[in-house]
Amino acid sequence: MRNYVQRGDIVSTDNISGAVVASGGVVPAGGSVRVAINTIAIGGNGPCYVEGVFTLAANPAEGWVDGWPMWWDITNAWLTGVASDVYAGFAIGAKAALAETADVKLCTCADDANVVTTTVAATTTVAATTTA
Repeated sequence: MRNYVQRGDIVSTDNISGAVVASGGVVPAGGSVRVAINTIAIGGNGPCYVEGVFTLAANPAEGWVDGWPMWWDITNAWLTGVASDVYAGFAIGAKAALAETADVKLCTCADDANVVTTTVAATTTVAATTTA
């Protein structure tokens, strides 16, 4: 097949974050996040995972359940369970408040974020209605 480029679980990514990204650090890219395999200099390019489960920094003020949708908060450089800057994926395992890291299954499709946001909004509305 002549149009095949690569598998797609690791892709070359430009670091436009304005900061050096360490190995294992998050590189926001469009509507998704990627995890750097090696350190990537400011303006540099390097291989990043777009799939997989990773332990990343997480908002210590939040707790969530297994499967909860996750976003990457660029300003604070952590995962959050509240719709934020860049959709990241789904929580793997529950996270208690005060925990500073969490496991996330990266999701590469921004369309997933639209479905998840709609589902979370509907769930929140239902929960608010039934508890009121």
